[in-house]
Amino acid sequence: MINITDISIDKIIGGEFQKEIPELYELKNIFENNSWRHETTFEHTISALSEYEKITSARQIDWLDAKINNNSKKSLLRIAILLHDISKNDTMLTADDKTNSFPNHEEKGAIEAKNILERFKLGEDEKNFIISIIKNHGHPHEILRNREECDQALDDLKIKIPNIYNETILLAMVDIMVSKLKKLNNREAYDFRISKCKNILKFI
Repeated sequence: MINITDISIDKIIGGEFQKEIPELYELKNIFENNSWRHETTFEHTISALSEYEKITSARQIDWLDAKINNNSKKSLLRIAILLHDISKNDTMLTADDKTNSFPNHEEKGAIEAKNILERFKLGEDEKNFIISIIKNHGHPHEILRNREECDQALDDLKIKIPNIYNETILLAMVDIMVSKLKKLNNREAYDFRISKCKNILKFI
């Protein structure tokens, strides 16, 4: 059984969990080529986790200190980020121009994560917390595409997932921060999305 406190970026990169979480290392074979990414899903996962750790080490986020069973939300969100794109190995579609997409990878990822989390020393409430974040992490991205209606849609999402709303927004923000939007695609879209996420999370 895997103890989440044993997981670190260095150990992941060093391949120490290949036997316990082989699905994670299979993401090295998935190369994302689209307006958001130009890297393997494994590389993206490491980048997202690194950005999350930078954020949480640089500021005190009180709501992440709250515990579910034996672990803090901060620790559990790390695992959600680690597994958030776990189903991209099974959902990739490639277009004629060689770009790719991963429809429904959030819902399928939640199903796959449920099986993977059986290998972790976690209670059912902790597992459900992680699974719910994975299942819902695409919603902020969909909402933030429509600037005119995003405020109402974000309010609706908060009502729909009140127990994981902040965590889901934080995952979305990390996803955006390590995307191509900032450097290669659309800086205006990047700034708008990051600003919305920071306002919600009160990161001023």
